[in-house]
Amino acid sequence: MQSRSPSLFDIDKELGSIPNLNHSNNYTSYDYNDNNNINDSKYKDKDKEFNYLNYSPISSITSSIAKYWNYNSPIASKSSSSLHYYSHTTKYLILNRYRLLIKRFIIIFSIIISIILIFSKYYNSITTVSSPIKWDYLDYDPFDYLNDDETYQIIKSLDFSAPLPYGKLGYDPRIPVANYLQELSETLKLTGTLSFNYLSKYKFSWKDWINFDKRLLPSNKFLNNHNGNTLLTCNEFSNELGFPKLNNKWNFWNWNIDNLTNCIDIINIDELINVNYPHFKIIKPIDDFSLNVEGRIVHGALYTLHSMPSPERLIFVDGVSNTNIILPINNDISQDSIDDNVDLPPINLLVNDILNSIIDKDTNINPLYDTARIIHNIPPPLTYQLSREDFENPNNINEIEDKLPNYQIKNSLNNKLYKNIFNQIKLQKFDKYFHETRVNNELIGGSHYDWRFYNIKEIDNEFKRLTILQKMIQAWIKFTNNANIQTWLSHGTLLGHSFNNKTLPWDFDHDVQISSSSMWEMANKFNQSLIIDISKDNLFDSGMGIYLIDINNNFFNRSNENKKNTIDGRFIDIQNGMYIDITQLSFLNVNEIEEKLTKVVPKIHKDLKNEFYGLLKGKNLNNDLIIKSQDLLSCKNNHFYQFDEVNEMKLEIFENVPVYVQKDYHNILNREFPRRKQIWTIEGYTWRRQYREWIKNSDCLRGRFDYNGDSCKIRGRDKSATLPYWESVALVYGGIYPMR
Repeated sequence: MQSRSPSLFDIDKELGSIPNLNHSNNYTSYDYNDNNNINDSKYKDKDKEFNYLNYSPISSITSSIAKYWNYNSPIASKSSSSLHYYSHTTKYLILNRYRLLIKRFIIIFSIIISIILIFSKYYNSITTVSSPIKWDYLDYDPFDYLNDDETYQIIKSLDFSAPLPYGKLGYDPRIPVANYLQELSETLKLTGTLSFNYLSKYKFSWKDWINFDKRLLPSNKFLNNHNGNTLLTCNEFSNELGFPKLNNKWNFWNWNIDNLTNCIDIINIDELINVNYPHFKIIKPIDDFSLNVEGRIVHGALYTLHSMPSPERLIFVDGVSNTNIILPINNDISQDSIDDNVDLPPINLLVNDILNSIIDKDTNINPLYDTARIIHNIPPPLTYQLSREDFENPNNINEIEDKLPNYQIKNSLNNKLYKNIFNQIKLQKFDKYFHETRVNNELIGGSHYDWRFYNIKEIDNEFKRLTILQKMIQAWIKFTNNANIQTWLSHGTLLGHSFNNKTLPWDFDHDVQISSSSMWEMANKFNQSLIIDISKDNLFDSGMGIYLIDINNNFFNRSNENKKNTIDGRFIDIQNGMYIDITQLSFLNVNEIEEKLTKVVPKIHKDLKNEFYGLLKGKNLNNDLIIKSQDLLSCKNNHFYQFDEVNEMKLEIFENVPVYVQKDYHNILNREFPRRKQIWTIEGYTWRRQYREWIKNSDCLRGRFDYNGDSCKIRGRDKSATLPYWESVALVYGGIYPMR
């Protein structure tokens, strides 16, 4: 017997996975003259399975291995027919072996990847979730942890019609408002006109508008545990929060993570407005890690106090007179606090004095520069039409220059916006603009809060959340109606309106849409404005909301290829970080439509895809007709509309204020929420027909099975359409509001 080199068959023989093909007694019982007559029962089924091959040539896989086989062996010399038989059997066995090897490789590879993912997830968990859920840095304020029942009991005891004296608390947000308005009132009386020069007397500081003591002063418990010291360094803050150490070699997905790279120690103690505040500053957001709640509050407050630019202007909004009073800020002299003058007239009297003193030349001007001015509008009409031009967005730098005719005039509003856009286009680096709050307590839902102003400690207080949302949408509607901004409700906010003209009680934010022309006007005239709602409701003083208008630097770029900038702007409550999402609707050109239809729609989430196909079905359209008509509008989050669905708006009431909605918004909702008329229990709430309210299942003895609401206790919102603002309710603890 001739010797031969080792082959895969030898390996298989040793492993015992296929028969021994050496010349042995295992094969002497075969009838080599009849290929279909195989005495070994082990091979009968296999032979039948391969009869259809008709002894075809050995496959390429077998051929590639056959060179290792010695055909002068006794097996090959039996007969040609036996070679055919062994060839086909060998072919099956080799193919089966390859399949087995591939399966084993896939299994081993999957196990390795799983181990990497599990270990990386574990590593991330010990660097984030190990951050203590409860960190006793801030003082315990019982007001932060009131439940709904306790809150409603407080409301019943308040007398909102009584005068509100200033200065009862260490922090009173009405004082800077009254100071600015009194100065403006005196200027009007002296000069008879709005003067930009008077603003040189004023400086802006965030500490006049935000209670940093509540967000940054350490608790006695913390001081006792740290030898009487506050947080002194970035490293100490990092260690307290359980940030990862610098050695991250096992964190496979974040190789370059460093310890709080966005933190800088403050060496000069004179830079601190309070020596008990942390001795460092935050210079940018951190998205990689979840922090505990108090850590997030401190982190955002330190950025706002030390690093956040001042707003461009203050806008005082009066919904009663339909007036916006606009005061630009001189940023060259910002950061110093104004004097706490508590001997001030009530804000509503100051507003009346200003409105009685203004002259026509200061009203409704189209400013070249950012000057002090007053916008006064008539009550909103019942309906209005939008034109195609309202939804056209510039597609290149030449069209942008046409959109901003004064872009070459230095320091003009057009010039400032143009420079920002030009720099963005030049860099071609459209990083994520808005940053939310990542906290390691999922019940709080930090993703619904802006990281700079986050100030929520309790898991959820329904009354607090709903009053914040109510006051916020009221302020947005008043401001935009006064400024003649084309905006309307959308998505979840529009869904809530369709039920009972109120916010969905499980919602954490609002959604509004805006035309392209109004978005450019917002970016040009109102970006980085601090909105102060000074409206006094007829029923009672519902509180004073303060909001920041923040327009995404990339609002002009409609592609959103990196999926990081789907939101074009936000209207943010600076007292807590809750916000309204603002998205622009604009036409898609022919190339954009084709790209959306061929590349984007097939890959988007199935709900958005179904929504788009619902549009086609409802309008009897196909892709070719859409491209031909060029009537398709879209936001950057891939919600699609036809022009005739959004070109006509009608006035309705939402949260006790007049607001615009699409004329046929029910069709849009049916497409976006196809089961909205079928599901009556969701997120722990059930629609109760008797009250026309979504009421918590826990507030009803029969829970979700009581559709009429007979077993429910309804609180708060049945008493009045407008609830007192949460910050106003909070003042009862300081003794400002008298008890009834």
